Amino acid sequence: GWIDLTSAIRSPGSLLKPFIYALAFDDGALAPDTVIDDMPRGFGGYRPENFDHTFRGEVRVRDALQHSLNVPAVAALEKVGVDRFSAALANAGARLLRRKRADDRPSLALALGGAGVTMREVATLYAGLANDGRVRPLRWRRSDSAHEGVQLFAADAAARINAILQGTPSLAGRAPATLSIAAPVIAYKTGTSYGYRDAFAAGHAGGLTIVVWVGRADGAPRPGETGRKAAAPLLFALFDAMTAGRSVRPSDPAEDGAMAPALVRLAPPADIAPPTILYPVHGSEIYAGAFGGDGVVLAASGGKGEYRWYVDGEEIAKDPRGGRPIWRPDALGFYDVAVVDSRGAAASAKVRVAAIE
Repeated sequence: GWIDLTSAIRSPGSLLKPFIYALAFDDGALAPDTVIDDMPRGFGGYRPENFDHTFRGEVRVRDALQHSLNVPAVAALEKVGVDRFSAALANAGARLLRRKRADDRPSLALALGGAGVTMREVATLYAGLANDGRVRPLRWRRSDSAHEGVQLFAADAAARINAILQGTPSLAGRAPATLSIAAPVIAYKTGTSYGYRDAFAAGHAGGLTIVVWVGRADGAPRPGETGRKAAAPLLFALFDAMTAGRSVRPSDPAEDGAMAPALVRLAPPADIAPPTILYPVHGSEIYAGAFGGDGVVLAASGGKGEYRWYVDGEEIAKDPRGGRPIWRPDALGFYDVAVVDSRGAAASAKVRVAAIE
């Protein structure tokens, strides 16, 4: 007997990121060279991190996709709209939302594999990416009637995504396809589900679309087995075998031209909360001697980027030993403490220094 695991619902990990960016390109909201932040950020109560738990700062969209950065992908999905993204993919045949309760709604976690998908649906989407953004149902027999399909996004958006995915870093030990005469130039993406339960790789080249899934039928975790480590080598081996003796040329690069000013950078949303001073608390009395004579350690949360601290309008320098902002008041009395983030958003607190030791 056999089990058809192509119809099993799995978490795609990062496999859907190309389609988020494609819809953003189609909307005119982003372009491959738009600068986007890869920094710690909250989206409501959701705070995504990168797979390696590091952040790159300001990056271009193309680099964010090639290196599968999570915060930029979630920011792009927020720009596209979760409901619209989910509905667009469902209309194309990939029903990502598996509702368990009537009030379940799609969330920004869709960008990182937060909804189930089957290998068949992944193949449908990636074949559509190869087909200039037009997604058609899979045909299992030559006698099956062809379907007109759905235009998920415009052909130029698909071309831009394909060019980016063709530039994804090659596997360790494999020379880039552009340096080889015979190797196929593959537009591919990998995905790893939470807990290492699913390792995916999907891509297309030369009119072929291949999806590889590595995992256990019972969904048990396989620690350390990522899409890039476990599935991508199989994907490349399959393309090598199936394109042997054929000339497989990359798709024509998309002409980006000059970007409109609004596309140069993805501006942070206006609803990012300003910083909040955690210490000293507004209206409090503080005792500088309680800190071992080392001054008052200032602390804040929220906002964006690095903080700059001021006391009565004068900037407080960071302590050279630990890099923390430390205020050393030289007299008793009332003070205005303020913090300003990288956007210029500010918060302030009025405090009284009651003792200095």
